[in-house]
Amino acid sequence: MSECSVSNPGDKMMAAMTSKHAAKLSLDEIIKHFRTDPVFGLNEGEVERRRNIHGLNEFDVVEDKPLWRKYIDQVYTRNSSYSYTLRL
Repeated sequence: MSECSVSNPGDKMMAAMTSKHAAKLSLDEIIKHFRTDPVFGLNEGEVERRRNIHGLNEFDVVEDKPLWRKYIDQVYTRNSSYSYTLRL
């Protein structure tokens, strides 16, 4: 992805932006780019419009390991300074 790309070419809205590019901009430049108000944010109509274009601000998370197993793996690993005990 380029630093700025239009998420929907037919849309007159702002271009999407990578975090790397955004980190180089001032707060005022970010506010202007995303056409928002720093105090009030977006009005409900604009929120709905952007959701229709971009979808909800969420993503699917596939949990490959149960949380308890991740904890156990951190406690009982070969990198432990105490010993090489119990590796499930």
